[in-house]
Amino acid sequence: MRRRGKPDPERLILNLRLKDLNRLIAHRHGGDAATYTLPDDDAGREYLYILISHYANVDPNAPRRIVRLRAPWMSADEAERVIDMAFSYQRRWRSSTLGRELNYSEAEWRMLRLRTVGPTGMTPEERKRVSAAFRMERHRRRKGKQTRAQYAKIGRTKPWEKEGISRRTWERRRAQNSGKTRDAGSLRISLIKRNGLASSPGRVKSEGVRRPAGGEPTEERQKTDVLNSA
Repeated sequence: MRRRGKPDPERLILNLRLKDLNRLIAHRHGGDAATYTLPDDDAGREYLYILISHYANVDPNAPRRIVRLRAPWMSADEAERVIDMAFSYQRRWRSSTLGRELNYSEAEWRMLRLRTVGPTGMTPEERKRVSAAFRMERHRRRKGKQTRAQYAKIGRTKPWEKEGISRRTWERRRAQNSGKTRDAGSLRISLIKRNGLASSPGRVKSEGVRRPAGGEPTEERQKTDVLNSA
């Protein structure tokens, strides 16, 4: 059996970069990443040059296809000039350099979360810090914990004052009540399963004939069941 070779890290990064570029351009022009077209202006030509420069590093035949897809308005002569320039001066952008070239803002980064394009005005350390906070907040929401907005709202209403207790005591009681509710729900499910009220997949209920505890139903028991059902 032929073993599959290890994936090329540079190729993986290039493919991810292409996805990020298409997402960003489609977002700016209000289209879909698979079907958008570039505007017939200087900005559209700059986008096209950056795109085909990246595609040229992945597949030499891709640039002409990309021109037809993204810039159908471009003439054949101009398309050949742009493609020749992309192949003659194959450029590899760092994420921060590409971010400056595209004027990729912090607001766009917070919305799109592109991984291979660095937003202007943010250092890599700042991006890591914000991303870590975002992951932590998402983890808290999955566990059913309060968001920052909910926590702030409770702080404004101060329900513990109505009960005449401290906030620490109120939050402890609230957590205990929430745990009891979860435990009660789990207990009800376990009791239902224990009593046989929850049918399992593939289980078929026998009808008409009851089986005694010892195994198969006796002939006398079958006759009694038939008479009772008549």
